[in-house]
Amino acid sequence: MQSIFFLIDYYVTDAHGAIIFSFLFINILFNVARNTFGRVLTVLVSLGTGIIAPSEIESHRVKLWLLSIAYFISNVAYLIAVYINRTQ
Repeated sequence: MQSIFFLIDYYVTDAHGAIIFSFLFINILFNVARNTFGRVLTVLVSLGTGIIAPSEIESHRVKLWLLSIAYFISNVAYLIAVYINRTQ
């Protein structure tokens, strides 16, 4: 899905010579959601959640949410900077 929006974004940007912000928003949203989901799964697996300590997820839930939100915000800022730099 994300690749299709990237392809459409590149074709439209190439045809018009300017970035269309709706495609930019969708691309950033898909990319950040995928990366955040992957990071949260990596943290959960490294904590042993579901394998060794299935009941300990409740004690880590707030920390996981805070880390996920912090990563989401920092990844959005990074991708916005990358797209702004791409236009220059």
